Amino acid sequence: MESDFQVFISYARPDREAAGELYDWLKQNGFDSWIDFKKVKGGQNWDFEIKRALDRSAVIVILWSKNSRDRRGYIQRELKLSLEKYQEKLIDDIFIIPVLLDDSPIPDQLKSIQALFASESDFKEALSDAISHQIERLGGERERVQLDQEITWHSSWIKEEWEGTPGYTIELQILDFSSTTIPNIAQIGQHVRGVLIEYLFSNRRNKFDQGSEFYNYAQDKWARTNTFDARCGAPVFCNKVVTLLYATNWYGAGAAHGTHGHRTFAFLLEPLIKIESLESTFLEPDLAFPILQKEIRERLVKYNPGGDEESEPGAIIGLEEEWVNRGTEKWSDFGSFVFNENSLDIHFSSYQVAYFAAGTPHVSIPYPSIAKLMREEYVIALNIQRYG
Repeated sequence: MESDFQVFISYARPDREAAGELYDWLKQNGFDSWIDFKKVKGGQNWDFEIKRALDRSAVIVILWSKNSRDRRGYIQRELKLSLEKYQEKLIDDIFIIPVLLDDSPIPDQLKSIQALFASESDFKEALSDAISHQIERLGGERERVQLDQEITWHSSWIKEEWEGTPGYTIELQILDFSSTTIPNIAQIGQHVRGVLIEYLFSNRRNKFDQGSEFYNYAQDKWARTNTFDARCGAPVFCNKVVTLLYATNWYGAGAAHGTHGHRTFAFLLEPLIKIESLESTFLEPDLAFPILQKEIRERLVKYNPGGDEESEPGAIIGLEEEWVNRGTEKWSDFGSFVFNENSLDIHFSSYQVAYFAAGTPHVSIPYPSIAKLMREEYVIALNIQRYG
């Protein structure tokens, strides 16, 4: 059964046996674990399914050995994607757990993270404790936020699958809210549900467009199945504003790659109002846009998926300026955003500002850079008057 606290196992192909043994042990000890050769079905797009699994994981266990260091391939890409997600975590969160299978030097990107040694007698106990600690932290943090905000929420799923030529599989996560202090807050979940169900309606239309020259029942099921999911992280509260950032994953049957992106739902809590767009939060959008655009572009061309840590020698840091400029030309390019405590975060989909292997970059714009440009009601709601 799928849980909110999945454990992803990353490994180099020559270490498959060790990875499989660890997966089995974690499953036997009650952890919801994911590893590619146990979970990816025949015909499914390998790269797409790995990215989906990383998105939904609470802990990433990276098995590191001489095989990892000497090989290019998915473990290098998984490491890069893991580091992108690691940037979003609190400094004392256990999110990535390096496990050393031999005495091969650990990569620079992981040197600041406490590693475990598989050769030590208490390794499995230590790993279990580290994973359990992260899961308890996530659950405890959720409870703390709910108490502080006097708001509770729980998630439910809409799942539907239909086999055809092409068929489809849809998974949509819905957050349902309740509060004794904020009237009508349940309307947030109701609104999001309505928007996401449009994706389901759209895919059902495939039932009237069957028998394409590109698909037939001789193909593997997953080679002729469109796949879409939308999953939400924890709601982000900034004073009287809440942001829901959905990770969206779309794979068109037969495509070389899937598309990974985000969708934002943001609301003022008192009164309960949907924030229609990032543009709408600025006093004079035409004047604010070039200032925000400049800040974003400068950060993207210096973008480091490993965060502030030093990268390995020869690593390429920063995105191509021409590609960045094409993906940041208008307000709608900044449609995936989050109001955090100290910054406005902008997220980009795959291919938007870089080649596919660059993942889904994001940048943080400190409020002092933009607060004076924002509408007064949002400055007050976000409690960033000190920057105005």
